[in-house]
Amino acid sequence: MKLRISFRALTRGNLIVLSIELGALYWIIASGIDVFLFQRGSLFQQIFKPELHEIWMRGFVLLILIIFGAIIQAIIAKRERAEQALREQRSKAQKYLDIAGVMFVALDERGEITLINKKGCRVLGYTDEELLGKNWFETCLPKGTREKVRSVYQKLMAGEVEPVEHYENPAISKSGEERIIAWHNTILRDDYGKIIGTISSGEDITERKRAEEALRESEERHRAIFETAEDSIFTKDCSLKYTRVNPAMEKLFGISAEELIGKSDVELFGEEVGRHIIEDDRRVLDGEIIEKEYTKLVNGIPYAFHTIKVPLRDSNGDIIGLCGIARDITDRKKAEKTMRLFLHAAARSVDGIAMSDLE
Repeated sequence: MKLRISFRALTRGNLIVLSIELGALYWIIASGIDVFLFQRGSLFQQIFKPELHEIWMRGFVLLILIIFGAIIQAIIAKRERAEQALREQRSKAQKYLDIAGVMFVALDERGEITLINKKGCRVLGYTDEELLGKNWFETCLPKGTREKVRSVYQKLMAGEVEPVEHYENPAISKSGEERIIAWHNTILRDDYGKIIGTISSGEDITERKRAEEALRESEERHRAIFETAEDSIFTKDCSLKYTRVNPAMEKLFGISAEELIGKSDVELFGEEVGRHIIEDDRRVLDGEIIEKEYTKLVNGIPYAFHTIKVPLRDSNGDIIGLCGIARDITDRKKAEKTMRLFLHAAARSVDGIAMSDLE
């Protein structure tokens, strides 16, 4: 019974109680030895009425046991407080990691996952129980890049290469989908400066990459249209000066894009025509879409243009300029004028007029 109580005290970490119990057990055992080996009176007498020198000796042993138990108890209590503080800090850190908007992944020197937050689990499609302790390279990297990245990581752990703070590489989710992750890395070291792993924050940029690729393809198509269009295409900023012109406009004016960019319509067409164009352009900067015909002198020759102008907006919807397409309708206007003159003459003629195609 006494031994069972002692072990219960030990499991509770109460070593002072255990020391007292061991001291009492020692007192009883010492009393029994005096009685049965050295024939020193009865067991009752040795337990409750021992001689003075035996009291001193047994008391000294009991005191040593209590002091030793108190010291060990203090050490254990201090360690338990430190472990509790560490658990609280870890719990708090895990909460911060779990509410973060980016992935957090920690790897040891073998590349095994020692920590991953909820965001990382959502991106990869796993639970933390499924990932903790697993090898990152075998579990979360595509086969095509697995060995290359593992080799670099092993060299990093050996101190043979300098750490790269930022890089992008693909990761494989549980469903087999490839995601592009932008990583920021920090090397982990022990108290002696030895590299023991990494902790990385990662942002899933898959959708952004897809959008960039689609935008790039769209820009290439738009650039092809812009460069090969027969109509003049141009953009202006909010000061209503040209910021971009296509080759068709360069050809029409007979000057290079560098000479056109930065110019206003007053500089290109004179005060009278330029002022009317600027008035219309200001309406476009107010959000209107303008469709209008202009007659301009280009190199001293009158040209007629059909122009459509629309506002240019940034990602926030603010107007930052305008874009316009101008089609040369000079020949059409000449043909219309000729046709009007012909019809006018025909209406006044007393003779019949006939038109036919001759081959």
